[in-house]
Amino acid sequence: MAARRIYSAREIIESIGGALQIAALIPLSPLLKRWMRSWGATPEEVARRLPGDELTPSRSASPAQSR
Repeated sequence: MAARRIYSAREIIESIGGALQIAALIPLSPLLKRWMRSWGATPEEVARRLPGDELTPSRSASPAQSR
């Protein structure tokens, strides 16, 4: 039988902190979706048509495209 690893207090606190961050972001993700999709893009870039736009039925079909 393998010996059980003993975790330090720091490792436990970091793990709990990471879990709390994930738990906070999950319910916020729908609220932040629009901001995340246009993060770093100017309003002109968001409104601009891009090559390949005519290949998709709607502009919102591509999550990789800045909005």
